[in-house]
Amino acid sequence: MEKVSKTAPSLPKIERWIEDHKQEVIDFFQAMLAIPAISPLSGGQGEKKKADFLEQYLKALNFGTIERYDAPDPTAEGGIRPNIIFYVGQKKTIPTLWFICHLDIVPVGDRGAWTFDPYKPFVKDGKLFGRGAEDNGQSLVATLFAIKCLHNLGLKPVKRVGIAFVADEETQSKFGIEFLLKRGGIFSETDLVVVPDAGFAEGNFIEIAEKTILWMKIEVTGQQTHGSTPELGLNAHRIGMQFAIELDKQLHRKYPLENPLFKPPTCTFEPTKKETNQENINAVPGKDVLYFDCRILPEYPIKDVLGEIERMRAIFEKATGSKIAISFLSNLNLQAPPTPANSPVVELLNAAIKNVRGIDPILGGVGGGTCGAYFRIKGIPVAVYERTDGQAHKPNEYCVLDWLFEELKIFTLMMQA
Repeated sequence: MEKVSKTAPSLPKIERWIEDHKQEVIDFFQAMLAIPAISPLSGGQGEKKKADFLEQYLKALNFGTIERYDAPDPTAEGGIRPNIIFYVGQKKTIPTLWFICHLDIVPVGDRGAWTFDPYKPFVKDGKLFGRGAEDNGQSLVATLFAIKCLHNLGLKPVKRVGIAFVADEETQSKFGIEFLLKRGGIFSETDLVVVPDAGFAEGNFIEIAEKTILWMKIEVTGQQTHGSTPELGLNAHRIGMQFAIELDKQLHRKYPLENPLFKPPTCTFEPTKKETNQENINAVPGKDVLYFDCRILPEYPIKDVLGEIERMRAIFEKATGSKIAISFLSNLNLQAPPTPANSPVVELLNAAIKNVRGIDPILGGVGGGTCGAYFRIKGIPVAVYERTDGQAHKPNEYCVLDWLFEELKIFTLMMQA
């Protein structure tokens, strides 16, 4: 697959098409954002209404091929979690250039922190406001209209261009990209995959590596007693705090390596959440529950980290006489190797960004997780790119519309032959 040339003769045509269709893009975007698509695990009904809306729009385009793969989920509306595949070009041609976007969004969170209704999107000062505007609405819309631009202008696509609109990215991906990959017959090891779901405001960063996410829940059991007679009990809260501090110190000592691909360049081990252990002050608690969010560099096998955590747990449990149980809440099978910097998908994306923005992108890694990890562990190279203002999961979320249209240009250039 050839890189986009530095002159890109089609770029002026693409820019004119975008200028003529800006209001159409915004109207579609606003209509889509008005539809909540939240995982049942986060208190929602799933993505069915949003997927039905998108599928109806795709059918109205009257080009391309639409395939729908519904993952069974009895907790979601209609008992399904929908995934839609839309592609143009030869059906079975390999390699395919894929764009992976997710349908689901995160919940509103603290409604009092919002100054407007999250599901009544509006445009102001060059920004489109609403829950899901940046994550992942901006790039979903840019990708969809890039393929429409390609078709409307009569530009020849690369052998095959596909978009996967997947469910369940915000929670576990079990019913989304993981479901599609396990099903088989859709993706190939020779495919080129772009995941437009992470980036920075500068728009000069291509993500080629991700740390492994390790979430753990630590439950300490001691012996409850009256606060005036602590010698008759075993203070689970004190033990929990001590264990968290020692575990934090030991993991940082044991895994100090720095990888310049990432920012921060080290593993991170952060105690983050604390459950209420009791309502009253005047009792020594017999139960304590806390959580860690850890991000592990690819250089460290996840099994080694788990072994060190277990070693520390056993030592502390024996020394204190308490019971300490640790459970892991993230997918620990997602330790993916980095995408090679010279892989075709990185070079293709790099050339398109240079063409549109006149800059040399930086290649690096992130601590967050995307759908890209699921492809990388199967040996399929992935480039992750989006120009964002850091609004994901925040109240009063928005996307910068000029950046959406910029992405639309970049992705259209990538799609053409």
